[in-house]
Amino acid sequence: MPRERVEKLHQLLGTHGIELIESLKARGEWLIQRLQDEMPHLSFGMGFHVVPSMLQVHLHVISLDFCAEALRWPAHYNAFTTPFFMSPDTMIKVIRERGNFWLSKDELLYYREAKKVPLKCNQCNFLPGNEDMDILKEHLEEHLKRRATAVNYDKQ
Repeated sequence: MPRERVEKLHQLLGTHGIELIESLKARGEWLIQRLQDEMPHLSFGMGFHVVPSMLQVHLHVISLDFCAEALRWPAHYNAFTTPFFMSPDTMIKVIRERGNFWLSKDELLYYREAKKVPLKCNQCNFLPGNEDMDILKEHLEEHLKRRATAVNYDKQ
């Protein structure tokens, strides 16, 4: 989170907004490097929820395996795997083009609807169907096991 109080994304204005996002991005990259040093079998990403559920602008740094126990609902998964989750670079591009991060009603609707799309693996084209998180999580755990095996193999 930035040290200054910025409650809403539309308060990110011009150069100051870009600098704030760049600062958060740099801190996120620093953290990701440390996490990858400790857990080389995982890959990480970062971004912002375009329609945040809490006040105070904040950057998410996440493991892209999506095997966490707390991740139980399709909308929660989709909040990190669809356009609802925007990279810092994309957010900076929008602010540069518009001067702010104000979204139209149509854009807000588009991003909100993104959380409601059918589940899809973020690492391949697997579709679990019927919004079944258990099936998707089993599938994602297989990806994680293969990646861990590959990392251990490379160390030998």
